[in-house]
Amino acid sequence: MIYVWAFIFFLIILRSRSSNKINVKYQRWANIFLIFLGIIAVGLIVYTYFSVNS
Repeated sequence: MIYVWAFIFFLIILRSRSSNKINVKYQRWANIFLIFLGIIAVGLIVYTYFSVNS
């Protein structure tokens, strides 16, 4: 769980640092990848929350 958040944080830092040097195609795929990772992270949080409460 912590690794997932660290990976997302690393990707956001990497993207914000080199956003002016990369092309539009890569930036679009990076956005899709970040949204996908965010959905997975939210799903993991909801899953662990419900598994602990039940």
